Amino acid sequence: VAGLESIEFKIDGEKSSQKLLQLDTLLNPKECYVITLINGIYQTINQTENLPTGVTILSLKTALENHSEVIASYLSQHVKTQSQPFAALNTVFMHDGVCILLEKNCTFDKPILIQHISDAPQSNPHIRNMIIAEDHVRANIIEHYDAVANDVYFNNVITEVHLKQNTHLEHYKIIEESNNSFHISETVAQVDKNSHFDSHVYAFSGQLVRADTRISLNAEDAHA
Repeated sequence: VAGLESIEFKIDGEKSSQKLLQLDTLLNPKECYVITLINGIYQTINQTENLPTGVTILSLKTALENHSEVIASYLSQHVKTQSQPFAALNTVFMHDGVCILLEKNCTFDKPILIQHISDAPQSNPHIRNMIIAEDHVRANIIEHYDAVANDVYFNNVITEVHLKQNTHLEHYKIIEESNNSFHISETVAQVDKNSHFDSHVYAFSGQLVRADTRISLNAEDAHA
């Protein structure tokens, strides 16, 4: 991580400098429910119409405002800020992200795609994603990190996953960042009885990429 020390990053997420039409080349709305964040900021152009019953998708900011009691009981409860310096930075400076709430017996006909797009040089968003699934949920969720140009920037990301009983989540993280970028992320998953968490990470580009996964199997027949 020595290369990070010589660059002056901007911690707050920045608004996109690109026309929204340019995003069409990066998204595949026909195959997924698409959630878009640009430079770490949740966008209103998300293509999440006709979501299955029992699905709530919000920005982290909105979730903290409207579902504060639920979110507070999960947020950062299992993130190791004492031993993980980048997790500590994320916890202090997190400004936005996506929160996905899946109610009991929820199933999907297609995946949810969380599309993270970077287009601001020297930006350093600290992104926090949260996935909370109740009992008997079946879902596929994809995090895709991409860039408009070959800029220098630093994405520091934590994704918290909480699975209740008899739930199955397929989770994919696809990293196609700028070749000059820095990407450090951690997926922290809590898996309850008879639930299954499948995690897959594919890193294709980036100057420095680190993607950790930490899973806790908290009850009988929990799998990962």
